[in-house]
Amino acid sequence: MADKKTKKKKKKKKKKKKSTDASDDDDHREKKKTKTNSASSVLKNILICGTPGTGKSTVAKLVLEKANANAAAKNDTERQQKYEYINVGDIAKAEKFYDSFDEKLNSYVIDEDKILDYLEPLILKGGMILDYHSSEFFPERFFSHVIVLTCGREDTKILYERLEKREGYTKEKIRQNVECEIFGECVEEAKEAYTGDGVVHVRSNETEEEMEETVAFIVKELLN
Repeated sequence: MADKKTKKKKKKKKKKKKSTDASDDDDHREKKKTKTNSASSVLKNILICGTPGTGKSTVAKLVLEKANANAAAKNDTERQQKYEYINVGDIAKAEKFYDSFDEKLNSYVIDEDKILDYLEPLILKGGMILDYHSSEFFPERFFSHVIVLTCGREDTKILYERLEKREGYTKEKIRQNVECEIFGECVEEAKEAYTGDGVVHVRSNETEEEMEETVAFIVKELLN
């Protein structure tokens, strides 16, 4: 996947930059780990990820709408807090949380440390529905569930046509993303990064019916 390759390059750079600060960052995040895991009263945080074009944003926004509507309909006094939607890529651009811009792939190389620092207080708050293509650089403790959407692993025509309609997607970028989906890179990445039972859920999202089923599954089975 185009974005994934640029991110891998960045990780090598980050390792060179880190010295004693790396252990300080780890200690800082480890101290917050207890808070995150012990806050059973807050709403769950979930990540919806997958290759670009698999429908992450559409599904995430529908989940947001239905989850908050359900809570309001039940007059759930314990749920004064509402779920919130976060598109990580949009946040990175708006806040300039990136190291550089890859002109060949027409994508930003994000600064993962800045993203994590920005997200940390929101994750502690709870009720975050995150939308991002990758899952591997987030701490495992961030999410109760990780949903990986797939589209066209057997037949790439649907995904190719979706990406072809996107502004700024060159043939090379489309090719790399389609290959990423064929090889199931996002699925394997999530399974390696999140090892807890029942954390990772892989859902096909090629049709309207599948999308509705996935939204219902997330709202009824994962967020309740």
